[in-house]
Amino acid sequence: MNLRTLCGTGFSAFILLGCATAHRQEVIDDEAVDHWAGSLQPTQQRSGALVVTSQNRAFGTVSMREVRAGNLARMHVALTVSVPPNVGSQLRWAVLPDRCGSGDLPLIGFDQFPLIDVGTNGRGQISADLPLELQPMGTYHVNIYSGGQQLDDVVTCANLKFVSHSS
Repeated sequence: MNLRTLCGTGFSAFILLGCATAHRQEVIDDEAVDHWAGSLQPTQQRSGALVVTSQNRAFGTVSMREVRAGNLARMHVALTVSVPPNVGSQLRWAVLPDRCGSGDLPLIGFDQFPLIDVGTNGRGQISADLPLELQPMGTYHVNIYSGGQQLDDVVTCANLKFVSHSS
């Protein structure tokens, strides 16, 4: 192999290596950027009948961070939930203003929140981008519903807290 071929091969490998590393996609850790976070907590079961109420055994986490798609503001939502297996195979959810227990309407229509598929073990998760814009000083919560979309149908709820990583 002559010197010219050896140098040409080495230079080509160097250029290809530089191109391969220049376009590496960076993974963003939700904990390293400003985001909203909350823990899903059990809610008191409500009933119109005069009976002893009990607490749902439902838990989980929710994390939301802003993503930009051109000029559109969107929120990426990562939600996990664990409910008793008899609650249902699909659950509705929504992001609402104020704190858990308020009777407010969701920030966007219910049909824009994808259903959470729940496995036979009672666990479900969702990862979705939604057309939402939350204000850092605002107060928000997430409801998980079984059956309908009323306050009585809430299985678990999380008050969201804004976590800022800017100095």
